[in-house]
Amino acid sequence: MIAWLTVNTDLAQSVIALCAIVVAVASLYVACRANLLQWRHNQLSVQPDVSLGCGDYENYLYICLENRGLGPSKVGELQVRSASKLMDQDDIWKFVPALPDGVAWNDYIGKIQGRSLPAGESVMVLELKDDRFKSWREFEDYKWKFRKSLSDVSYELTYSDIYGRQFSKAGDFSWFGRMLGEEHKLRSERSMNKKRKKQ
Repeated sequence: MIAWLTVNTDLAQSVIALCAIVVAVASLYVACRANLLQWRHNQLSVQPDVSLGCGDYENYLYICLENRGLGPSKVGELQVRSASKLMDQDDIWKFVPALPDGVAWNDYIGKIQGRSLPAGESVMVLELKDDRFKSWREFEDYKWKFRKSLSDVSYELTYSDIYGRQFSKAGDFSWFGRMLGEEHKLRSERSMNKKRKKQ
């Protein structure tokens, strides 16, 4: 073998050089692949998940902007639609019924476009509690209007992550409509009772 290598020195050097090139190319591929996987991991590890959440309790109504993802986000566009009113707006406030005179929101913000939201955080878009009303009946009446107005409203929200990648999320506020049938029945019964009392 040593004698063959001595005689064929040029050939042996060519084979060794070729092997070195193959190892270098393989190493380059492994390094590039590892960097690509790391880059994808980094993007996924800071991916936001933004949506509009809602709450409908006995003494409390709210709509909030929440980020349940792993990274911060910046809100882009918002499109809000109502099936019954055939409206398409860029602001949720166009669908919220006006408050009675003398009543103010517990908390609210205007437009949400352009707002930054850290991971795991939420901000109230609107918040209303019964303590703002003169009577429980007034709050109940407003709650019914609010639920009816927003029950068929849907939205599409766009937002971006720290890398500038764009995402979109669609949702609706059908949760507010879950009790409308029952409320309508109770209201009809109350109305009938009032008429009977007057007679």
